Amino acid sequence: MSQTQELYHKLDSTLKQIRLVTIEPGKWTDDIQCTLRETLLGDSEPYETLSYVWGDHTNTKNIIVNGSNFKATANLESALRHLRRDTPRTMWIDAICINQRDLEERASQVSIMRDIYQGSNVTIIWLGDGDERAESFFGLARWFYDQSHSDGESVEEVWMCMRELTNTEDQRQSLEFLITDILRRPWWTRAWVFQEAVVSAEILVKCGNHEITWLPLWRLADILFTRTYFTNSLDRVSTAKLEDVLKIQKTREETQRGHEISLTQLVAWNRRQRSSDPRDKIFSLLGLARGGPGNAIHPDYSVNNTLLEVCLGLVVHSIRDWGMDIICMSQGSEKSQWPSWVPDWEVYSSESSNVASPLVGFFAGGEPILLKNFWDIPPSDYDASRSRSPEYRLLLDVPALKAVGIYVDTIDCLAVTYEPDKHGAWSSSRPDPWVALLTSYFETPPHIPEISSWIYTLHKFGTLMERGKLLSNENPHKKHFFSMSIKLMRKIRESTTGRDYVGGGSLAHAYLRTLIADTFTSGYRTNGMSDPLHMDEFVESQSAPSDEATEEDDTGYVLGEEFVDDYCLGVSMLNYAIERATSYRRLMISSKGYIGLVPPKTQEGDLVCVLFGCSVPVILRKQGSHYIFIGESYVHGIMDGEAIQMMNEGHLVEEDFTLV
Repeated sequence: MSQTQELYHKLDSTLKQIRLVTIEPGKWTDDIQCTLRETLLGDSEPYETLSYVWGDHTNTKNIIVNGSNFKATANLESALRHLRRDTPRTMWIDAICINQRDLEERASQVSIMRDIYQGSNVTIIWLGDGDERAESFFGLARWFYDQSHSDGESVEEVWMCMRELTNTEDQRQSLEFLITDILRRPWWTRAWVFQEAVVSAEILVKCGNHEITWLPLWRLADILFTRTYFTNSLDRVSTAKLEDVLKIQKTREETQRGHEISLTQLVAWNRRQRSSDPRDKIFSLLGLARGGPGNAIHPDYSVNNTLLEVCLGLVVHSIRDWGMDIICMSQGSEKSQWPSWVPDWEVYSSESSNVASPLVGFFAGGEPILLKNFWDIPPSDYDASRSRSPEYRLLLDVPALKAVGIYVDTIDCLAVTYEPDKHGAWSSSRPDPWVALLTSYFETPPHIPEISSWIYTLHKFGTLMERGKLLSNENPHKKHFFSMSIKLMRKIRESTTGRDYVGGGSLAHAYLRTLIADTFTSGYRTNGMSDPLHMDEFVESQSAPSDEATEEDDTGYVLGEEFVDDYCLGVSMLNYAIERATSYRRLMISSKGYIGLVPPKTQEGDLVCVLFGCSVPVILRKQGSHYIFIGESYVHGIMDGEAIQMMNEGHLVEEDFTLV
């Protein structure tokens, strides 16, 4: 009889039978001794759960389980050593409590993973070893949590909080440790940790011998994340790491309120997570999906259930329940025979993967997390197909997707892909290649070069606002930025009645909207203070009368401190909005004169189409009698059902597209 057979007896899945492991007491240098036994999930003794990263499977250390040697990864062995105490400690730990060689048992235990973590007293997040820097950071987080407000700070309160957090060099180093160490540990990248953290009643975060409860860590990340949108002071990777913390907390709050989350959204939100078995990027979230396509997908680790079968199943059920938007998550795949319209979620897994942020807010994550009513927002704020239900047929033996839609236009010319890590920020002093394309194609249109200069100034102004410091009104950069922004927005605003753009209005207005994909800090469409063209009017209407000494500048506005601060803060956030919308996309001009943002792999001659049931236009490439799906796009002038209107008026025609 093998060691595995001696240690593991078949569990009865119909009774929700599980195993619990007890870490026996011992001194620091003693071997790790554990006792493993079977129990019923609903009738077990109190236990804790461990959330951790397995680590290198080839780097193992021996522990003793039920008197026999058991190979644990080095990271798990370290966690057990730090968790051991003077009394027995009962836990559920997947590597020990699941017979990993039994594929049927793995699938069965995965299906009740939510119940296992939800039923534990506390989940311990093991981040790895820790030193005095971890102790210092945890102390700062606890101090800040104890004395900060609980919710809903104003912009001014956020700045005040940041000043309190950066008073001393020790505090600044602790914040640096959070960004450069704590949030970059492998735990945050693992697929399974999201569900484990979301459903747990209590969470304890542990680094070596130092530990902290969850809420102080979240609170500090929340303030830093919010501040990032006002200053653009963190790089893209650091911002994404802070988002990981907020994403967990937001989902914890909503699941506790009983909100149902679709599997499609969960997978999209967690698209950058990693797993040794790529199917786990979907399986790891099944327990959180209460309704929708999640009910139709079940964990199955058999060889016949390939990654393509799992990903295809998600697309099929997502289209049935949510429409065509799921195919917009497809960013291409290096795998042979992979359908172009099926998202390969492994594409997103690398931290350095150069893929664009999704246009559909339902999938994007990021800044919408800041909104209190996030779950009540429509899945997409675009409506290119005017809410038409999808018309399609799935040819699963090919596999292919036969979708009904409209061919709108052909791509005539393209600018280079904007790659922030390669080209630097939009502040580049080199000639702006996107503006060069527009000015050559449209024969020097008005205000386009001014927009390029404004973006350069916008980025420079944003860098001056780092470290949470508001600039004085006497600062020449602030005055210049304020005056330049208002004058340019006023010019563009006054030009919107023009007719030099095919979709209506001026080309300058269309280009400004295109640069931000017509969204702002919330990730949704521009309105109120979020509309850069009308921000000065909105801020003026919201600003209280001021008794301070003021002056009127050449914009015609009286420069009260509050007015200038609010306006400059609002406009400076456009820096992030522009980078989010344009990164890893190309500017295109179509044969009819539409401009828009398209995927890097787009070629001249590709087709701009609107598929019924898809909220944004898509780019297709004709290949014989079939079409290759290139990706989603923002095309100014057809984002709100205009193509459907043109079809209804007889200018465009409905047709079938077979995507392979």
